[in-house]
Amino acid sequence: MDPNNLKEDPQDSSSSKKINEDLSAKKKFDDFGGVRFSKPIRKEEKSGSDILSFMKENTRDTIAYVVLIAGIMMMFFDNVAIYGGLIVGVIFGLYFAKELAYLVTNAGTLIEEQGVPKTLMIGALLLIFLLKVPFVFIGAALVAVLKAFFGDDILKN
Repeated sequence: MDPNNLKEDPQDSSSSKKINEDLSAKKKFDDFGGVRFSKPIRKEEKSGSDILSFMKENTRDTIAYVVLIAGIMMMFFDNVAIYGGLIVGVIFGLYFAKELAYLVTNAGTLIEEQGVPKTLMIGALLLIFLLKVPFVFIGAALVAVLKAFFGDDILKN
């Protein structure tokens, strides 16, 4: 029985009419006949004060986003592309130092889990990135090494 196509039957009692109205109001099926498993997304209007309060609560992340965007934009200009790559690498290293350290220390198990062909493809991709944007890797490695030696507290408040 399709709840979208409910028709009133004169023999229905008031309680069954209420149930039918509730079913049609919930609209369990989408417009194309498929079952709707999720609730409709309500888009809330974000005001400037909400964004500012988020920025005040997460100042470190906000600064990192701004610096990351500046670094990416710098990479488009030949004069400062090296510095932009270094900035992007440092921000990447700040956020993913633990994951980078895990990948370096457990490279053997990664090869066993993923298999040699996938590992060779990833290695080739990383080599191409290293040749094209080396300072991204240098910045990320620098921060990962600093965090490994001095702990996570080195760059915190």
